[in-house]
Amino acid sequence: MVGAIALTTLYSPQARRALSESPSHTQLTSRADDLYMRFTRADNGAAIALYEQVIATAPNDPMAQAGLANAMVQRVVRWSDASPQENVTLKRAIETGVTGSPEARQVLRRAEIMAERAARRAGHNASVLKAYGFVLTAQGRFDEARNIFQTALNADPLAWPVLINLAELDLISGRALGAVTKLERAYRAMDDRYIDDQRRIGVWQTTLGIEIGAQWEALGDPAKAEHWYRAVLNAVPFNPKATAALAKVLIATGRNVEAAVLCAELTARLNGNQSCAV
Repeated sequence: MVGAIALTTLYSPQARRALSESPSHTQLTSRADDLYMRFTRADNGAAIALYEQVIATAPNDPMAQAGLANAMVQRVVRWSDASPQENVTLKRAIETGVTGSPEARQVLRRAEIMAERAARRAGHNASVLKAYGFVLTAQGRFDEARNIFQTALNADPLAWPVLINLAELDLISGRALGAVTKLERAYRAMDDRYIDDQRRIGVWQTTLGIEIGAQWEALGDPAKAEHWYRAVLNAVPFNPKATAALAKVLIATGRNVEAAVLCAELTARLNGNQSCAV
């Protein structure tokens, strides 16, 4: 009787419908990609689990393999035991030795295997090549990574994640001007791709614009920094971080009154919940 009940439940219309509605490999990979882009430890773990779920049933799926490679690098850089707790970048992780520990090298080797397999099957896909270059960068194989990133851009000149990774490679190599130029190209590529990729671009473009401004500040060009902070505010009015950054530039260039007005308007618009502290 118990067996009969179990079989009835298993093959009931509801059960058959649930099975037929199981997410496809493409859906699972897309969901994992979204989790990966959230950059939290929990979401990274969930992304890895979903990529592995796809690979378990479709071992040759290049997008899942590339996604898993990305997520494993992210785990090493941001959430390994030795990872710095603040302002984590691949550059800092390399400089502080995070990516060189025995445990990290083991994870990165597995990531390399995944990325290499994906590249063999989808060698003209910019997203796949981006993952491969990301792994190589984390392993300190900078020239190889740069060649892979360039191949990816040849395949898709508007591949903004590739441009961002190339910029980070420039920063690692001490080429700050080359880095900020590539970040600007990435921002413009996001504009061109926005309608087709709003979900990923929406939040990250604001962050990227602020980073470009910060890079120009570090290079001693407050005028260009101001331009980029204003560009962000044109796209996302009263963004608190961009407003505070712009106010800082205004003060540094002797425009204290303008900075105070800017910050007062931010406070008024957001009902006192944000301030530039000017």
